[in-house]
Amino acid sequence: MRVVPNKAFVCGVAPRVAVWPLPLLHGPLRVVAVRDGRAEEGLSEAEAARWEELRRKNPKYFDGAILGVTSLPAGDNTIRARVDRYARLAVQPEVRTGTRLLSVTGVLQASDASGREHVLLGKRAAGVSCYPNMWELGPSGGLEVPEGLRQSAAGEQMVVLTEADVARQLAREVQEEVGLSLARARGATVAIVRDDEASSDDIVMVVDLGVDAHELMATLAPRSWEYSEVRLVPVDTIAEFESVHGAETIPPTRALFRGLGWVERE
Repeated sequence: MRVVPNKAFVCGVAPRVAVWPLPLLHGPLRVVAVRDGRAEEGLSEAEAARWEELRRKNPKYFDGAILGVTSLPAGDNTIRARVDRYARLAVQPEVRTGTRLLSVTGVLQASDASGREHVLLGKRAAGVSCYPNMWELGPSGGLEVPEGLRQSAAGEQMVVLTEADVARQLAREVQEEVGLSLARARGATVAIVRDDEASSDDIVMVVDLGVDAHELMATLAPRSWEYSEVRLVPVDTIAEFESVHGAETIPPTRALFRGLGWVERE
């Protein structure tokens, strides 16, 4: 699997999505996370009203701590983030807060005996808050707030997450949602995808599962409520898959199809 080398591009079929390939010459990925008091600030009147409206519709909503992006790599492979509140993410786009969730997306690959590459696609369940009933590369999920981030009397504290830390969080998502272990897998960070529709920035990790694709197909199934279906699709048929399911595929995934060279760019 390869990433088409290029500067950040906006996908014609997904104009609210941008893809930044990460150049290896800038070193390994890292996330610098701080707690600067943003998470402890109260919601504005408009934010609180919208949050309560969402809670009435879905009592399962929980205003926990998240990592919000403050800046993407500029001249290096460092993402800067701070602890924020889920409520500030959820109330958008009705109330713009500027909060962008820092997430990780897996591009899970397996080859068959002939060497033909396959990639895992999951269909998001009807009950998810964003992009229900749509296909995506995944699993994916927001990065957890790291331990050790406690605000001191002197000001903010900082924790650095390495690429290995991000990979461990992806491994937990994969285990929980599709029941696959990444213990023997090999992976690498290849890009960042900015999705303005979901107010998220996703670290994209390509992972070779190290298992036979046909054997995996026999046991592959959703393991959580977040997916209604999962399947392995040959990479050389992704363009055909999109021609049939393009309207049912989330914009970031359609952008990655092009960034990974599987579908021709417009």
